[in-house]
Amino acid sequence: MLKKYNIGKIVKFSYNISKKFFYLSIMNALIETTLMYINLFYGAEILDNLAEKKNFNDITTLVSMMIIFNLILTLCRALIGKVKNISGKLMDYKLKEMVGMKTTTLKYDYIESNEVREMLVSANKGVQTSGGIQFLSEDFSMLLKEIVTLVYSFILCVQLFYKHKANISGFLEKIMNSSWSIVIIFGSIGILIYLTFRNTKKLSRILDKAFQDNVKNNTLFSYYTDFMNEYKFGKDIRLFQLGKLIDKRLLECDKNIEMNQRKQVKATLINSYINRVYEFFVEIIIYAFIGFKAFLGIITLGELTLYIGAFKNGINAVMNITRLYAWIPIKCQYMSYFVKYIEKGDELIQKDEGKSIEKIKNIEFRHVFFKYPNSEEYTLKDVSFKINENNIVTIVGTNGAGKSTIVKLICGLYETTKGEILINGININQLNVRRYLDHIATLFQDFELFAYSIEENITFGKTETGLKSDEVFKALKIDKIIDKFPDRESTIISSDISQGVELSGGEKQKIALGRAMYKNSSMLIMDEPTSALDPIAEDELLSDIVNIAHNKKTILYVSHRLSSCKKSDKILVMNKGELVEVGNHEELMQLKREYYRLWSTQAQYYI
Repeated sequence: MLKKYNIGKIVKFSYNISKKFFYLSIMNALIETTLMYINLFYGAEILDNLAEKKNFNDITTLVSMMIIFNLILTLCRALIGKVKNISGKLMDYKLKEMVGMKTTTLKYDYIESNEVREMLVSANKGVQTSGGIQFLSEDFSMLLKEIVTLVYSFILCVQLFYKHKANISGFLEKIMNSSWSIVIIFGSIGILIYLTFRNTKKLSRILDKAFQDNVKNNTLFSYYTDFMNEYKFGKDIRLFQLGKLIDKRLLECDKNIEMNQRKQVKATLINSYINRVYEFFVEIIIYAFIGFKAFLGIITLGELTLYIGAFKNGINAVMNITRLYAWIPIKCQYMSYFVKYIEKGDELIQKDEGKSIEKIKNIEFRHVFFKYPNSEEYTLKDVSFKINENNIVTIVGTNGAGKSTIVKLICGLYETTKGEILINGININQLNVRRYLDHIATLFQDFELFAYSIEENITFGKTETGLKSDEVFKALKIDKIIDKFPDRESTIISSDISQGVELSGGEKQKIALGRAMYKNSSMLIMDEPTSALDPIAEDELLSDIVNIAHNKKTILYVSHRLSSCKKSDKILVMNKGELVEVGNHEELMQLKREYYRLWSTQAQYYI
């Protein structure tokens, strides 16, 4: 809730992100207010000069001055508007970059939680919707504009009460020049301010509740619309005819959002009508007072227009300030999600500190137990093993056996619940995680290729890895893929970009594997990397990997297919979170236990 978050802190945070944008907004507000009162002042002077039939040159001078000031201030406003627009776009990019950079520094187990993923969505919405910094700074600049308007109006209107000389004397003249007239005017304005603020405070509570109700609906709506527009879901949407189901969910979100919007509109309209009634009665009192002053000859015709304009602008300023009083907290509420996410505690950040190692010589699990956050069941139970340098190790087992969890622990994505993991005899928690990961190249089943060229997807711009890109192309037969395209290795991998291409699943896996092989690491981890390949292609690819990495890298391989096991120095057999067997292919086949059962089950489909 907003009550728990300091508005001043949010404003200060927003200001520090883009001081330039805030200053430009303030300058723009001051120019608009000044322009409004220059027109009022010069308009009144010109009208009085015309009424008194003064010298034509004097009138021309006033008109010229009015035009010059308007021209200068209008040009300044246009220039500031252009610069502010560019500054606003740059600020948007900066905010998105801040969210992205924050996400990359958080610990993996933290960003994988539903709570934080929802917070991330809210943080992005907080800077992209009507609660973004641009809109917030616009509101604060408008608030400043209205405050300046009130000051200008007050300075002008105070002069009205010092004008006493009347052309007509009598009871009315005494009332207009009495101190009671001041009490009545400013008293009515004070009552207007009190009533509108009280009324708007009720509106603010309604809007705050509506905002809270809309957060979930907006998140769901964004998810469904993004899902419909995502290319990779296109086949499932069409083949399973998900359009009607998605449309049903969108209609539910629309209905809930519409209900909230109606509540907001109804509350806002009622608030506006009530405030307008208050404003109407105050305007009658003020206009009557100024009108009688003009009737008595206390003020001129030009001054009549000046004071009416000044009072009208002042009253509008009061009404706008009360409106901002309701809306600024709501927009700060949007921004609070962004600020909270950016200011997440240091204990959640992946720190760049700890011990460094030259290479991974061995990995040892000692009585490791692990369960995922918010889970009661252990995924790994008392697992102990050791992987030596330049060994080829395969982890096998049925679904849910804990194979991928071991990989995540080795990569430092999670910490053990009990037990310890030693890297070269050092507890993994004592290592500098970022430096440690430099020694690991990975290829997961759910890998991602980016909208870069084929070569850039493999090298990521790094050239000093001890292995040339063309060597990887040839060893993994990627050169056969690039030969199909006129731009060869410069071909962009994305059907969303002009002249980009869409590759097959097998081709993508080869490129992702090429990326892992190109990295100058001492360990290669592959988790179900060949799921899109047929058994023959898988065997050929694994042979190529072994030939390239022989005596150069430690290889850890996770797969449901057991054909790779014959090439392994050691096989770890997992079952329901426990390490039940360790050995090479021949040793485990002789035991005729879990590994033998898995091998025999698969072999019958190939015989």
